[in-house]
Amino acid sequence: MNKNGYFQLVFRKTGTFLKIVPPSDGGHPINLGDVRDYLQMQKIGCDILEVTKEIDGTLSEKEIYLNNSPYATQTADETMIVSISKDEMVGVARFFPPSAKGKRLDRDEIESELKKKGIKFGIVWDVIDEFLEKPQYCTDYEVAQGKRPIEGKDAEIVYNFQTDLSAKPALKEDGTVDFFNLNTVCHCKAGDLLAELHPAVNGRNGMSIKGVITKAKPVKHLSLKPGKNIQITEDGSKMLSEVSGHVMLSQDKVIVSNVFEVDDVDTATGNIDYDGSVVVKGAVRSGFSLKAKGNIEVRGIVEGAYIEAGGNVTIHRGINGMMKGRIFAGGNIIIKYIENATVSSGGYIQTEAILYSQVNAKGDIEVDGKKGFINGGSVHSGTQILAKVIGSSMGSETSLEVGVDPVLKEKSVEIYHELKEAQEVLEKQRPILENISNKLKEGIKLTGEQMRYAESMMLAYKKQRMEYMAKRKELRALEELLDVDTLAQVSVKETIYPGTKISISGAHLLLKDSRTYCRFVKEEGEVKMVGMN
Repeated sequence: MNKNGYFQLVFRKTGTFLKIVPPSDGGHPINLGDVRDYLQMQKIGCDILEVTKEIDGTLSEKEIYLNNSPYATQTADETMIVSISKDEMVGVARFFPPSAKGKRLDRDEIESELKKKGIKFGIVWDVIDEFLEKPQYCTDYEVAQGKRPIEGKDAEIVYNFQTDLSAKPALKEDGTVDFFNLNTVCHCKAGDLLAELHPAVNGRNGMSIKGVITKAKPVKHLSLKPGKNIQITEDGSKMLSEVSGHVMLSQDKVIVSNVFEVDDVDTATGNIDYDGSVVVKGAVRSGFSLKAKGNIEVRGIVEGAYIEAGGNVTIHRGINGMMKGRIFAGGNIIIKYIENATVSSGGYIQTEAILYSQVNAKGDIEVDGKKGFINGGSVHSGTQILAKVIGSSMGSETSLEVGVDPVLKEKSVEIYHELKEAQEVLEKQRPILENISNKLKEGIKLTGEQMRYAESMMLAYKKQRMEYMAKRKELRALEELLDVDTLAQVSVKETIYPGTKISISGAHLLLKDSRTYCRFVKEEGEVKMVGMN
């Protein structure tokens, strides 16, 4: 068994000495810092530099002269030094031997030393007893162990259909987007299991060796949110389809619907507003509107029309909006090209060209394919913009913006403080209302004035609680936006021309000359150009 090297004070009439015992069987050599600390603790005067020089590298047992003080009757008792880890979960003791006539520590004295260090919990008596029975000096003993918290598990909803908004269509060999094999519709039959809730598992708190509770992280609780044509089991853990059709996830709600198909949206159909998804085999003509709570697919062209979808929008032949065409999607937008139109997406946008348009996406904006250019107008993405060519040699005014506006960050802090104040108000009102409620349950009659006061207070409490919950929802939405802010960048595969304005999370850059094959990111509060990954 390996043993660390150790040292021991020896007192004689001729002076004071330090006995050095080297390590054996692969043990650690004497720690010179231990020697310095120990001699200072024992108030032994000596030339510490000379002593440490003599100890360093010692391979055999020997005695080192410390001083000539007549300490023939002096003794040094067994001592210990206790150290505590930064997280206060582990306490380590290192023991130093007594002199020949010195006294050893006992259980009570060791416990007393630990308490002096603030250790109240998790003393490992087996380790202490092991030392008392077979002491090894200048060796670390883990004499106290805290109880670490056991983390719980967040609730999880497992969807049995495609919900990934980042799934994108492939490019064909000729560089165009394959609009015919998008696989964006998830079919289902009546009775199909669409989603299953795995409930949260709460964690267990721990405790430091100083007796301080260390809390487990709070877990996230979820519930299934049914939309149209959905059945939930009695225990709330499973979601089934009531009808055959196609399933989608819209704003955390699972919806099953059929698809409404038309040839064109024009004078023959009028405006369309549909609960499910819509497929237009031809075109959407100027002046008409097409709304759907699900997905919209237009296989022809969109003119100066209004299109709004709760899910994805796919337009095979693009939009020539004539300055009045508008497209809004809660999900992704896949479109051949965008010209003279306003387009907004809650997911990503994929297209081959953007011309003089106002384009906005919460996710990526990818302008690729044969042309892959952005020319004129303004384009905003919450995450990143990627294109082959941006701007033009003619100096057309093109504005790009990625990331989150700093105003939103300030807004989130403001709402956080408002919520804190509102919570304090609600907590003050709650015991008063509970007291009134208890009196009524006990049959205690209240005067008319007291009843009016109670009713007024209850109405005010309900109103304040509704406002509080609305603020919480708003804060969560802002936090989701801020989570993706670090990804903000503009990527250029070929050329970006002068005159292009780039804004990233509140930092701005007006490009004065052309750049090729590069990225623009925000670093140290400024927009900077870096190489492509």
